[in-house]
Amino acid sequence: PLPRPARVAAWTETMAGADCRRQPSAISRAYPAQALLLRLGMCSERAAWAERLPPAVRALIGEAPPEAAWSVKGAAARASPSADDLGGIRLNGRVWVLARQAQGCRWVQRALENASTEGERRVLAMELRSHVVEASRCPHANHVLQRCIGSLRPEALDFVIEEIVDASACQIARHKYGCRIVQRLVEQCPPAQIRAIADAILADLPGLSVHAYGTFTVQNLFANGSADDRLAIQRFVLGAAAELCAAPHGAAVVAAVVESLDSDGRRALLEGLASEPAALCAAACSRGAPLVVRALEE
Repeated sequence: PLPRPARVAAWTETMAGADCRRQPSAISRAYPAQALLLRLGMCSERAAWAERLPPAVRALIGEAPPEAAWSVKGAAARASPSADDLGGIRLNGRVWVLARQAQGCRWVQRALENASTEGERRVLAMELRSHVVEASRCPHANHVLQRCIGSLRPEALDFVIEEIVDASACQIARHKYGCRIVQRLVEQCPPAQIRAIADAILADLPGLSVHAYGTFTVQNLFANGSADDRLAIQRFVLGAAAELCAAPHGAAVVAAVVESLDSDGRRALLEGLASEPAALCAAACSRGAPLVVRALEE
């Protein structure tokens, strides 16, 4: 067999030879060449080792500056089905693969941001169908999913809501990335559309309110939910204020509700706390007590 440097040179010359140059699609079908071009595109600056590549390969990557890999060719320049062409890397059919990568998720978000029509954004977003739950728990793909929720019309998000509900909205709300997805849905969709999600959250208020990530979902639903949702959370807090104040994350929910109460509501809360001396003492010694006291003072 050839020595390793010779094998590498032979492979690169083959992949970047005349046939590949005449048929650019061959590069997209050849995984080693695709990986090499993707690696070069992910470099924040021109890689030193790129100078050692054969001239034919350097011709493929061109002399454009690194930021060229971030430009969305088509989304900003023309309204066409090829608006998912990002710096020479085709996103069509690869959204889910790229969304799970640190750099790839940025490319997908940029394509969503620069897409010229709702239809183009929907085509990209629909590639996440059947992957919503996994994306909501991925440190990279959750950002793509959030961008989809923020950029699409609510009626295009039904598949996201369905998959969240089927997988248990409360469990996803307890995840450090998943809670962001639930919050974006509550913010962007009308109450009737997310009724199943809101009902699940309201049914699990005792557990979610004291959870490290669930507490953000409860606070978000109180801030952006329907009047009935807000009333249900307010009644729950007034009835369980002492227990919630004893938990640092629960105290944040109490503080959020207290800020919206009038003087009569705050008086009712204080009376509820005073009726349970033991729980009140535990609450006063908790890390969350200052949040509630500050909210009551305001």
